[in-house]
Amino acid sequence: MGIQQNSHDLITPKYATYESRRRRPFYCDNVFPRNIPLCAMLQGETNLDNMTENITGNFIEAYMVLKLADFGVDRPDRLGLNIHAASSVGSEICPYHTTLYSTEKDAMVRAILVELDLLDTLTNLHISKHTLLETFLYIADTLFEDDDVSWWKIVTLVDCSAQMAVMCVDRELPNMVESLLSWTSMIMEKDNVQSWIEENGGWKFLTNRMKSYLQTQAV
Repeated sequence: MGIQQNSHDLITPKYATYESRRRRPFYCDNVFPRNIPLCAMLQGETNLDNMTENITGNFIEAYMVLKLADFGVDRPDRLGLNIHAASSVGSEICPYHTTLYSTEKDAMVRAILVELDLLDTLTNLHISKHTLLETFLYIADTLFEDDDVSWWKIVTLVDCSAQMAVMCVDRELPNMVESLLSWTSMIMEKDNVQSWIEENGGWKFLTNRMKSYLQTQAV
């Protein structure tokens, strides 16, 4: 049974130029010094081979934290994100930081959105607390229609969710970031998606595959 969806003009992706990038960061204090990369703070001893059942949420959370840090958010914990939870996968995420945010990855995500007629949905969103859930569910349902799951579709949903989180901060709706994390985890933990992830090597396989793919593209 698919997720209920409504056709709606829906987010400005990260390719756009945000006025906020030229402003003082939304949250700024001395807890996360600006001269220390946030990804370095996320690194820990735990790796994906030894993760608990909350690996899905932790992976999504770590990705979202890094995307928000790139936007200039110093205190993602004030947005409802758990830095300590994210640190459990930080040692796996951080080595692939340039991979997860590469232009090649962006091109692949964009190609998927174009193929599924979702790019306009993403680029035209006038984000508000009333449109956010409708938009997110429409994108998720379209991506995984007929239980068609792939790693790139998974990456696309996580990336779209992180882009929406950035837009929430930019539009001064930071309380919606935690909701986005919850919704994304909910989709990834659906039986068909979670089973597919487990059957295809888990989250560690995703990072390894993405690295290999981008190395191939660079040849």
